[in-house]
Amino acid sequence: MFGRYFLIGILTVLIDFGVLYLLSSFGVYKPIVNIISVLLSISFNFIFQNTWSFKAGSGNRTRKLKRYIVLTTFNYFVNIYVFYLFYKVISLDSYIYKIVPFVENIFPDGFISKMVISGMIMCWNFFLFKNWVFKVEKKRK
Repeated sequence: MFGRYFLIGILTVLIDFGVLYLLSSFGVYKPIVNIISVLLSISFNFIFQNTWSFKAGSGNRTRKLKRYIVLTTFNYFVNIYVFYLFYKVISLDSYIYKIVPFVENIFPDGFISKMVISGMIMCWNFFLFKNWVFKVEKKRK
């Protein structure tokens, strides 16, 4: 189960970062790009975590969707706030570039902040997905 969760998580991150990179390359303001990339990636994530990672099936779709929306809304605001905090207030990316200069050539501006946030969210999501959002209820006899 964790392997499937992790794979979908990686694909979700690739979508998130890919959209961030693509739209940023057109000069769109990074905090706005981050909002768009997060919305697209969470839509992909719900569909595949439900049907493939946790094999939760089509039952209780409404309950799962409500719980997913609650968790994702929380994650979304954490992502937006912490990205702004890391990127604009703390300047995490610039700080890392000064400590490890070659990293700037590997990760475009804003990606380090995004990676730290994504890692935090990925950790708590596995447990909440498994035990709350996509929890398969045992049928009562």
